[in-house]
Amino acid sequence: MNRRVFVPALLAFLFLLTPLTHAQRRGGSTVDPTPRAFSIRGSLRFAQSEKPAETVKVELRRFSGDLVGAVFTRSNGEFEFSGLSTGTFYLIVEEQGYEAVRESVEVLGSSRFGMLIYLKKIGPTRPGESGDAVSVRELSLPRETRATFRKGLDTLYTKNDAAASLPYFQQVAQASPSFYEALFHMGVAYSHLNKPAEAEQAYRKSIAVSDEKYAQAFIALGSLLTTLQKAAEAEAIARRGVALDASLWQGHYEMGRALVALNRLEEAEKSLAEMVKLRNDYAPAYLLLANIHIRMKNHAALLSDLNEFLRLEPGGPQSAQARQTRDRIQRAIEDAKNAPATAPPKP
Repeated sequence: MNRRVFVPALLAFLFLLTPLTHAQRRGGSTVDPTPRAFSIRGSLRFAQSEKPAETVKVELRRFSGDLVGAVFTRSNGEFEFSGLSTGTFYLIVEEQGYEAVRESVEVLGSSRFGMLIYLKKIGPTRPGESGDAVSVRELSLPRETRATFRKGLDTLYTKNDAAASLPYFQQVAQASPSFYEALFHMGVAYSHLNKPAEAEQAYRKSIAVSDEKYAQAFIALGSLLTTLQKAAEAEAIARRGVALDASLWQGHYEMGRALVALNRLEEAEKSLAEMVKLRNDYAPAYLLLANIHIRMKNHAALLSDLNEFLRLEPGGPQSAQARQTRDRIQRAIEDAKNAPATAPPKP
């Protein structure tokens, strides 16, 4: 059997693995005979400022109180626990100077992404305190409007109820039309509800109201357009987001997705390399890199991509297939190395 026959089949397989968006993952219809494992992913922020809480310990415990694991939040406040079974868990944060957090999370047949947890300072606070100051834009909102905005964020990201969050953001947008952040979160909610037309409208309006200065709205719109198979426009939109704020890893990732769809592989590889510099533990990025490297016939890099993906998600829903693919490629490469050299033709 020709050892190169496996490449086209693997290419098709890897494209099926690649997620459609960075912000959401929806289960497919493929039957997986292996036991499913789930993840809990979220973000820890200071209550007053919405700023990320960096290097704060987050524990995950079962309903019984048994410790599942503990992690420290990243520079952007994000945390993640993977390889979980179904059941009820508690996220616990006990940070000195802040109220203790005990957040119940149910994992029933799917992973829980987008959890948003706030650290509330104990005692009175003053604007300007390090790490816990009210943002200028949010402070500009009337008190009731600001409270409504917070309710919307909590409903969308903590309670994971996109439909119920929309009225809060709509109230904020109506009360404070220049507060483009409310429009952005409306777009996120519509995306969670699988309403792409409404999401696109909300993102575009957020961009317009911000005088085209809000990077997150550009990036989210780029992600949506790639999913809608409008890769050329998506690439241009995501590039605008990166130009506005190159520190957001999501921008480089979404630009990479669009460039892969446009078959501009070298540019896509560069975008993903920049993304990995900012965040090197986002597993879907390595599947996207695998798509790039198999099309570039860079099998050594492909193996590295799959190994890194499996290190980050050893028990995820895509891991069994990724592991089989990795092992198959490894065997083919080893067979090629061990094959006897072909004798040169006689003159």
